Amino acid sequence: MFSFINIKKVILLILIIYIININCINDNYHDDDHNSVVKEDYYVVIDAGSTGSRGFVFKIDTYQNNTKIITSNSCGKVRYGLSTFINKPHDAIEYLYPLLLNASNIIPNQYHKLSSLYIKGTAGMRLLSINDQQLVWDILIQDLIHDPNINFHILSQNFGTIDGHLEAFYAVIASNYIVGSIDSHLK
Repeated sequence: MFSFINIKKVILLILIIYIININCINDNYHDDDHNSVVKEDYYVVIDAGSTGSRGFVFKIDTYQNNTKIITSNSCGKVRYGLSTFINKPHDAIEYLYPLLLNASNIIPNQYHKLSSLYIKGTAGMRLLSINDQQLVWDILIQDLIHDPNINFHILSQNFGTIDGHLEAFYAVIASNYIVGSIDSHLK
């Protein structure tokens, strides 16, 4: 049996692959025939769930032969959902600090400004009205942009609430990936 946390991690991996639209090889792939790494990219992904938020750093190494290998590191988790900040949305950034600071420690300093930050809300955020969701996202984005301690690449389109159908779609793909029904190329 696989755990819910593993499904969430695979969902995030699939999400990041979808977002950046690459072909990849999974974490366990190793090949001594690769030439040297010609490009390193980092992405910070926070899953803002209903009971808490979990952070991950995904590193994509591109080799001379154009092979791409994705590795991931956990940035930890914080309790309570992002939706709980509807009455105090400016406090959301402080809530996310442990995840963001852990990500900063994982990613080499020279890549911070190049590393895109993605924060996606799920069930807890869907319980809020569309206007309340937008208020939380707008304030969080502005607070992140103006915070001198956060140096990640912030784009508003990288923030938002995933609808239930899309979340279920990712869960099906993740489950099939975990049990070996599909591979990292989604075949």
